[in-house]
Amino acid sequence: MPPVPAGRPAGRLAVAMLVLSLAACGGGSQSASDLPAGDPATAVDGKTSDVLLDSALDGVTIAITVHEPSRLATGGRYPLILHSHGYGGTRQSARPTGGLLKSLLDQGYGVLSIDQRGHGESGGTIRILDPEKEGVDLLQVLDWAEANLPWLAYREGNLVLGAVGGSYGGGFQHLIYAIDPKRRLDAIAPEITWHDLRYSLASGQDDNVFKSYWGTLLSVGGNVLAGPGSQDAEVNEGLVQGLATGTLPDDKLALLYRHSLASYCNNENPLGRLSRIDALYWQSSRDTLFNLNDAWNNVQCVAAQGGDVRLLVKAPGHDGGGSEQCGQLDKDRSILAWYDEKLKGISGAADYIPDYCFHLGDDGEDGVVSNRFPVGGTRFEVPAQTLLAQTGSPQTASILLTTIGSGGAVLAGIPTATVTVEDPTGLGALDPVIFLALAKRSPGDNQDSLLMGNQVRPVRGYGVQPLDLVGVSARLAEGDELRLVIQASNSTRYPLMGARVGAPVAVSASLGVPLLAGNLPAPPAR
Repeated sequence: MPPVPAGRPAGRLAVAMLVLSLAACGGGSQSASDLPAGDPATAVDGKTSDVLLDSALDGVTIAITVHEPSRLATGGRYPLILHSHGYGGTRQSARPTGGLLKSLLDQGYGVLSIDQRGHGESGGTIRILDPEKEGVDLLQVLDWAEANLPWLAYREGNLVLGAVGGSYGGGFQHLIYAIDPKRRLDAIAPEITWHDLRYSLASGQDDNVFKSYWGTLLSVGGNVLAGPGSQDAEVNEGLVQGLATGTLPDDKLALLYRHSLASYCNNENPLGRLSRIDALYWQSSRDTLFNLNDAWNNVQCVAAQGGDVRLLVKAPGHDGGGSEQCGQLDKDRSILAWYDEKLKGISGAADYIPDYCFHLGDDGEDGVVSNRFPVGGTRFEVPAQTLLAQTGSPQTASILLTTIGSGGAVLAGIPTATVTVEDPTGLGALDPVIFLALAKRSPGDNQDSLLMGNQVRPVRGYGVQPLDLVGVSARLAEGDELRLVIQASNSTRYPLMGARVGAPVAVSASLGVPLLAGNLPAPPAR
């Protein structure tokens, strides 16, 4: 499959770079906000207030904290930014003293931080952002804000509203976007969040290989970090079933789908519908819970509604730390610029943010930009490799695809594959599970390094299956060998989730790999 073009002009990056250079020389400027600033002589320090609401659904407590902008002027009107936490976390109840939320307050935004149902001071149980539970709570919070915060900004009669947060704090943004009949969200900025939880936790409904490593950690997050009894019984039942059998039953897959943006993208969720919205996604290509494929699927879905949608890739996510940037492009500053343009109406504030940016190192400042997101690419044919697929087996096949030539290369996007799994015995009666990953081997080395840490793609059963491998973003040096690794089991993210009974397999594949030139432009530093 060829690279998929972005839905916006290819010249955006060049225009943005010109604007930046003109601004540096004093020859460029941005228009001012179109929102009322009020009288600066009357400005006072903004306050922080905790609020406990009684859920209109079932009476449980929903806890929120309102942080007024750092300076509040008489007659001033300010955009509101919703914020929420990760799974097992809590809201930002103390006045922020640093980071993105502090910067938002200082730049004239109000922030409303929310304890999701079952977290922090909010009652009820964690339903993984159920539109009929957490969704009802979120709409009630918005109604309360409109009724009680006189400094809120409106444009054409509609609340000026954005949102921030990562993981679970990204998922809540999608939920409001999908189900709010008033369409109050103008723009969103989700980080490291999911598209379809069936894929995130079980590799999709077809393969259905439970991601036991993350299933265990989510159970800890919901039952321990959030407090005993916080996680819903049906959610706990699904986690237990996944760990016990290696798969999720249909009713649990249906629950995960109903709580995912994917169900609205496919027009299969009657509880909401999608409309035009602007979205800035930050995702980690090293994240084995919500990977780059999640972000790309979100981008395709939301962009199809007609909005301005961009995707930037960073190193840190659920699997570890690193720099919160893509090359020298800083995440927090980009989100501030995004909302200055989308909420305050400051023309051109976000022009420097590229359509797509790929971070290529764990730390450092290496990154490249593109006006397209590559899917598939250079073709490679992999001859049949014979293994015995079985839980705990260390057996691995490593196949050379190519050796990188002069100038190196960038590997960025989503590799595609058509995988054929046959039973060399001819019986085909077992249930094999294999795991595929791209790896590199440096010159003079005889060991493979998986390019994206622990990123592997499970494939279940015999037969021919077209699929996407896990998205990648890496720089390859001259002389590096690019290889496909086929594992008989995977103990890092799928412990005990391989074949329960040894299953012989002969695996062949046709791959499309997004190998790009090594001299792609770097993102602007701002």
